[in-house]
Amino acid sequence: MKLPRNVSPVRVIALLQSLHYRLAPQRGNHICLRRPSKPLHVITFLNQDPLEARTLRGIIAEVSYEAFVPVAALIGRL
Repeated sequence: MKLPRNVSPVRVIALLQSLHYRLAPQRGNHICLRRPSKPLHVITFLNQDPLEARTLRGIIAEVSYEAFVPVAALIGRL
């Protein structure tokens, strides 16, 4: 499945929050999200609109691995 273009950080944050990620304190231009069940797992990405394709691909791959959700399902929810 192809990655959608022009995805804003707000949509990614909403997706991750639906998977039980919580916002952590922001540092500069970077958004941090943590998963309470895995305290060492942190997703950090640059707050730019739209997100770069490689950034979005990396976020989806990491979340898919950690949350045991197929990549296609995550892309479909964006």
